[in-house]
Amino acid sequence: MQHRVKLEPTRFSKKRNNLEVMFDVLKICNNPQISTHIMQKANLSHGQLKAVLEVLEKCKLLEVTERSGKKCLTSAKGKEYVQRYNELQEMTRPLKEEES
Repeated sequence: MQHRVKLEPTRFSKKRNNLEVMFDVLKICNNPQISTHIMQKANLSHGQLKAVLEVLEKCKLLEVTERSGKKCLTSAKGKEYVQRYNELQEMTRPLKEEES
């Protein structure tokens, strides 16, 4: 059964699209992180972070633990997302180089 999460047409960020923001957050959360650190490292506001964490958690790309404070960790499925995103970036690199 696939989980469908409806993303708002607006972006989490004005300069990055939703997929890029999700990728950045998942990379940051490769090691357990508290939300303040994620916000700072991903350059997101509290509202933006809240929205992206909700999506990532619903999609099971991110695990939130409550043991010693609320920390976020990229799940196995999230690590697969990061790997595939990296592969897509490599495949489209020639297009980005042409634009420069």
